[in-house]
Amino acid sequence: MAQQLIAECPTLSACLELDHSSTVDILTVKLRNKFTNSRKRSLSPSVQERKAKRKASLIPTQVPGLPNYYPVVVDDLVTTERKLNMLRHGDVDRDQRAALVKETLPARRSEILGGPGKKPQNISSLKKRFPFMFGAEELWKEMELLSGQVGLREKFSEGLKTWLAGIMAQTECRREDAAETLLRLIDQEEVIIRDEEGAAYPHVQEAPEGEWSVLVERTEVARCSTLEEALLLVGVSFYVFNQKPRTKYKTLVWFLHNEVFGMRSDEIKPKGAALQNLLKCKPQE
Repeated sequence: MAQQLIAECPTLSACLELDHSSTVDILTVKLRNKFTNSRKRSLSPSVQERKAKRKASLIPTQVPGLPNYYPVVVDDLVTTERKLNMLRHGDVDRDQRAALVKETLPARRSEILGGPGKKPQNISSLKKRFPFMFGAEELWKEMELLSGQVGLREKFSEGLKTWLAGIMAQTECRREDAAETLLRLIDQEEVIIRDEEGAAYPHVQEAPEGEWSVLVERTEVARCSTLEEALLLVGVSFYVFNQKPRTKYKTLVWFLHNEVFGMRSDEIKPKGAALQNLLKCKPQE
């Protein structure tokens, strides 16, 4: 084939400034490499298998109990931006707002989750771009969109209250101290209730006038009137903002995920002592 190319293009040797023999040798090597690589890319079973696995790894998997964790993008970018701007300006009534929030969920998840060639946005950037998804009420709505269910605030609050009643019965603590007692029993009080602003993971801080701030990546995402709801929103924040549970606060995540939210998973395990303390206070079914 190299000889044929030279015969059809006699100026090749002159362009390469080589004699005929050297030109043949160079073309032979290049053609051999070209066809070898082409066969590897298109025919090799091992290469095809690796490509298939890589492609499959780029497709997100669903999160149990949250069918809309990775929603399918339907609108084009122009339509999405128009809807987001309508939400930011606030010139819509309550029903329109609810519809727009639901329709723009894929855009928010794309920014939060990232993807191939796209990094997830940090929380401060998300707050500027999607201010309408921040606040206690808004985070609950976002969680409901992810789950496809309504009434989660009431459902999860009732689940936590049932546990706190068991803790009160076993420890003789007062009602207003039950949430902090829970954190002490699972050795998470100093991890979740922070006085300084250095922690990036989801946690709470005391706010003025007896309120509680929920912070993620050092940014306030909601403010609550009780520590109980703040703890629930810490758990909700892991899903809404796609946070990864670190070792130091896995026990609280496990407790909320399994015992309060009812989203069973074996991926997170609590510490042995914390689990024993919880079992002693487990409410009767």
